[in-house]
This record gives sequence, structure tokens and C-alpha cells, in this order.
Amino acid sequence: MQIGLPTDLSWYKLLTDWGSLIGGVFALIAGAAAYFAGKAQAKATWQAAYDQLAANDRKDRLQAHCIAVGIYPELLAVKVSSERASKLIREEFQKVRMALTTQTVALIRDVRIFEPPLVSQSIDQLYILGESGATILQLLSVILQYNHMVETLAKRTQDDVNAFWASYGLNDLSGHLDLITKLLETAEREIAPIHDTLPSEQLGVMTP
Repeated sequence: MQIGLPTDLSWYKLLTDWGSLIGGVFALIAGAAAYFAGKAQAKATWQAAYDQLAANDRKDRLQAHCIAVGIYPELLAVKVSSERASKLIREEFQKVRMALTTQTVALIRDVRIFEPPLVSQSIDQLYILGESGATILQLLSVILQYNHMVETLAKRTQDDVNAFWASYGLNDLSGHLDLITKLLETAEREIAPIHDTLPSEQLGVMTP
């Protein structure tokens, strides 16, 4: 008597096919689950990165607004100071010949321009103001150059009053003042949109 598989294997083949089919379905389901889980994870990662960028952007815009609000009055003070210096150079320097050395030195030092302290303290943060930051940085540089010229002239005149007429460089001082005026106008125009934006708007939510 021969023992083995039945001659008719249709039922066995059917079970095998169903087993393969069920296994394939489970594999498909597992693959789909993994796909959607990966997609959800990717979306969550992207959203977290976007939220961080949005938070950083809001922080930068708010910081730029605060710096602009602080700097703006100093720009106005520089404007008043430079206009006064221009008037003194134009109207009073011609009278220096009749003055004593001490009076002359005092007059020279009187044409120094206000150096904005907040601008000096915020140099490493001015980049956050964009173009206006670069303009303000250039403005500060020219102011420092101008004041250095004034102080150098005052010291030379203190040693020898005749040095004032030999080297006071009226054209150089006036040229620097003209440049300061132009830079001030540009800085005020560029910083105005940042200065005028309300803090509540700075804290608004970015849209993708």
C-alpha cells in the first residue's frame, strides 16, 4: 500500500494559493502602514522645522523693530548736531582770527557731532536691519572720522593758534558734514518701515 499525497492535489494547491494571497495582503498592509507612518513622520519633522523658522523670523523682526525704535531718536539727535556744526563752521569760523587761543580751541571742539551710543553698542546687531543697518554703520564710521578730524585740529591749534589757519580744512569738514546729511536721509528713509511696524504685527504668524 502506497502512502503519500492524494492523487488529487487541488485542495492542497487551493490552500497554498490562499496562504500566499493572505500573506501578500498582510505584506501589502504592512508596507502601506510603514509608508503612511513614514509620511506622517516626515510631515511632522517638516512642520517642526517650519515652526522653528517661523519663530526665529518673528523673533528677528521683533528685535529689528526694537532696535529701530531705540536708534531713531539718536538719528534725530545726529541731525540736529550736524546742522548746528554746519552753521558754526559757516558763520563762526571766519571770526576765529580775532579770538584767543582758548576760545578758538573751544569753538573747534564745539563742532563735534553727537556720537549715537546705542548705535555703537548695537554694531553686531545692525545686520538685522538689512540695508538700513549697513547705512547706519557707514554713518557712524563717517561721524567718527569727522570727530577725529575736529579733535586733531583742536590739539594742533592748542599748541599753535596759527595751525588753525594752516590746516583747519574747512572743505574737508564741510564735505564730511554733507556726507553725514545724505547718509542720515537715507537711513531715516530705510529704517522708517521697520520703526513704524507695530509690535503686534511683528508677532504675526507666518504663512507657508
